[in-house]
Amino acid sequence: MKHYLRRATPDDKKLIFEWANDADTRANSFNSEPIKWEDHEKWYDSKMSDDKSRMYILMDFFKPLGVVRVDLDETGTSEISYSIDKDERGKGLGREMLMLLEKQVARENNKELIAHVKADNEASKKIFYSLGYEEKISEDQVTFTKRAGSTASSIYKKDRDANLEILRVVAMMMVVVLHYLSKGGLLADPSKDFSVTNLLFWLTECFAVSCVNVYVLISGYYMVTSKFTFTKLFRTWGQVFFYSVGIAVFSVASGMIPFESFKNTYELLFLCCPIVMGHYWFATAYFILLCIAPVLGAAARNLTKKQFEIILVCLLSVFCFVKTIMPYQMIFDDRGNGVLWFICLFMVAAYIRLHGDKLHKGKARAFSMYVLFSLLAWCYLFVAAIFTARTSRFEFLWQQVTDFNFVFVFMASVSLFMLFKQIKLSNNGVVRFITRLAPFTFGVYLLHEHIHFAHRWIEWLNVGKTYGWLRPLHLIGTVLAIFVAGIIVDAIRSIIFSGIESLFNVCLRIYYSKKEVWDYLIFGVLTTIVSWVSYVAISRIYLPFFYEGTDSAMALISNALSWVIAVAFAYWTNRTFVFKSVTKGLGPVFREFMAFVGARVFSFIVEQGLLFAFVEWLGINDIIAKLIISVIVVILNYVFSKLFIFKKN
Repeated sequence: MKHYLRRATPDDKKLIFEWANDADTRANSFNSEPIKWEDHEKWYDSKMSDDKSRMYILMDFFKPLGVVRVDLDETGTSEISYSIDKDERGKGLGREMLMLLEKQVARENNKELIAHVKADNEASKKIFYSLGYEEKISEDQVTFTKRAGSTASSIYKKDRDANLEILRVVAMMMVVVLHYLSKGGLLADPSKDFSVTNLLFWLTECFAVSCVNVYVLISGYYMVTSKFTFTKLFRTWGQVFFYSVGIAVFSVASGMIPFESFKNTYELLFLCCPIVMGHYWFATAYFILLCIAPVLGAAARNLTKKQFEIILVCLLSVFCFVKTIMPYQMIFDDRGNGVLWFICLFMVAAYIRLHGDKLHKGKARAFSMYVLFSLLAWCYLFVAAIFTARTSRFEFLWQQVTDFNFVFVFMASVSLFMLFKQIKLSNNGVVRFITRLAPFTFGVYLLHEHIHFAHRWIEWLNVGKTYGWLRPLHLIGTVLAIFVAGIIVDAIRSIIFSGIESLFNVCLRIYYSKKEVWDYLIFGVLTTIVSWVSYVAISRIYLPFFYEGTDSAMALISNALSWVIAVAFAYWTNRTFVFKSVTKGLGPVFREFMAFVGARVFSFIVEQGLLFAFVEWLGINDIIAKLIISVIVVILNYVFSKLFIFKKN
């Protein structure tokens, strides 16, 4: 979900008070004394009623992240003041919020932006520098000014490392290579086929199999210091759902899959709940890792280096080293295809991020280690295949080279990661272009591994055909074709998601602009639903057992009983969520409740009269009549609640 600005409302008074009294916020303010609630309340109310003051909340979906305020003077200059929630600092939100504010101020035709920052507030000074503000330094403060809508003279953006983003692209291409070899039927049993061609295919496999570990290592490297957000979970879930359902719909529409196949309940669940049902094994394990990453990250950051090393030795011994040397396959071994191994990789990446700067020091050493361990995996395959051929047993030994938690595969993965981590890239057009592809690489996997595409692209691109010495060219061409197709599809998906997020943000801004009215309408609809459901249940199920009368009499009695239920629900929701009543004490609350019921009695009389007229005189169906009347009743109830019952002093 994209972040957006909304206007502050009276309901934000307490939240902004807490932000303003944060220790760091007070330290960076020119008046560092704690703020009293009474003073804040008067100040906030005055700002809410001041036409020359604008206060905006930076939002992530429904979650507030920070506040920015602009005060206008007679010349059209906007003075800026802002604060970020203490739990959200260090994420670049201050810069993002000020950029959004610039667009807002430019739309309002204000001429100039100005901000006063304490001389020792380095974080804020860095943000204003990056946005192109001009500075004027005095003894104890720095004054920043900028023309609204002008281009920043310097750009500062906290991006991920281009070298690791390029490694993400390389890793996904290696994933396609693995599927090219395995799904294309090119990897024959090495214990039965010792041909040069087969051994070369297996050599390619051994060099590419470290890709999955590398992809998880990159994620763990960043996640160990990042804070948990539900946005990441929603986006990942939405992306997987988009491909799982979208490709299924496309398959049916194009005639590849008959519609009858979707009448199976399991098939529908498999496609509509891809993470739960394991449509993509990697996506399922990765999503679980995202959920527990905050706990793992907190643990990693609080461990000493020695404690960390002991834990890593224990984890890798159980899930990597022991399984490699055991002559029998271990029961709990998932071959690295599950969240347990992903946790191990996360902790390894966390160690590299926090303590492992000297690991595989030097690009030449890291590259040679990657080549060495990949070759060792291939040699192990060759020796194990000969042993299996002679004994007709222990096939799992040579099969271990395709396990992501096989020791040589793991060591090759770490070496490849450390190689790219140490590469320094110039900021040229090619590097920027490849780096921009990195966010779309997950879509490559979701596209070509969909249950309806996973084997079809093998047929479409004739992977199983004999090409001889042209095979490397076919491999490269196929990998590029799949990769480009996946990038294009995921770019389209990203545009669609961005459009949906933008539309949703517009709706949220509209919602917050008249929050009380919208809350009333929302809970008014819920109250109406409660009224309808109870009305239908009473009039169609319960009342006929006890009373037989005319249609109008049945309708009036059922409506009266459903009204009692709806009023109880409406009072609770209106008091708690809509008007946020602060009335306390048994007596005052009882008087408030009676006033609410009294107002509803008037609307109830109107409702009963209209219902009788519609059913008895006009012959309209009682359900339809109740639907029409509900609109009138909702409006009447809002007027009474707003003006008389929950009115603010």
